[in-house]
Amino acid sequence: MQKVFQSFLDGSGEKECVMLSSGMMTPAQCRAARGLLDWSQKNLAEAARVGVVTVRQFESAAATPRNATMEAMQRALEAAGVEFIPANGSGAGVRLKKGIVQ
Repeated sequence: MQKVFQSFLDGSGEKECVMLSSGMMTPAQCRAARGLLDWSQKNLAEAARVGVVTVRQFESAAATPRNATMEAMQRALEAAGVEFIPANGSGAGVRLKKGIVQ
């Protein structure tokens, strides 16, 4: 299993790293996926049935939600037509599934 690390600044300004399980989206992928769908943070929160503050904090790398919450957000984006592209020598990314028109 590949280990993926996300770094962010904690409340004191110190840099921390947290391990994300393989296959979990990054904050940048989440922002990009919403952009492809033309969704607001509120749209994603409603589709994933999580709080908008949770989305905002994740996308700004201020906090990492529990795995179940991350999975709910990722599933909501995938159900709307987003495909997550893992880092495969290049950076991780997102794209719309073939045939999805926005």
